Amino acid sequence: MKAADFFSLPASLEVFAPFFDASAEPWAWLKNIGPALASLPNAEPWAGLPPGVRIEGAVHLAPDVRLPAYCTIIGPAWIGPGVEIRPGAFVRGNVIVGAGCVLGNACEFKNCLLMDGVQVPHFSYVGDSILGNRAHLGAGAICSNLRLDQKPVAVRTPEKIFE
Repeated sequence: MKAADFFSLPASLEVFAPFFDASAEPWAWLKNIGPALASLPNAEPWAGLPPGVRIEGAVHLAPDVRLPAYCTIIGPAWIGPGVEIRPGAFVRGNVIVGAGCVLGNACEFKNCLLMDGVQVPHFSYVGDSILGNRAHLGAGAICSNLRLDQKPVAVRTPEKIFE
């Protein structure tokens, strides 16, 4: 099982290509989000933000990112061009967001990679996850790699079970 079986890194995220090998297992990409962000130059300080927008740490925002009246972005994070961040969104570290995505109201994002055109419009949690190009989550969706019973997450393929 390879990442290329599920994902293709879009052009907007080419700067991160050395960290996301298409021949690697897809879950290996999760471990590389932090190092990919650490490889970037220091983020510029932000001025002229809406009064309720809180940014901490290394946060790279494309110039045309649409910010709401209030949200929280804690770095490291990289938010690509044409992204819409809606009120109450909470980005809490190790997050890479491709072009044209929607980070919805009352949504939380942690250690995740969102390819181009991903829409997480409202009341959802995306943690330790990769969402492919143009993925759309309905209201209240939870994407995570943690089971409530603390057992390992198993991925089954016709050939093998991965834990």
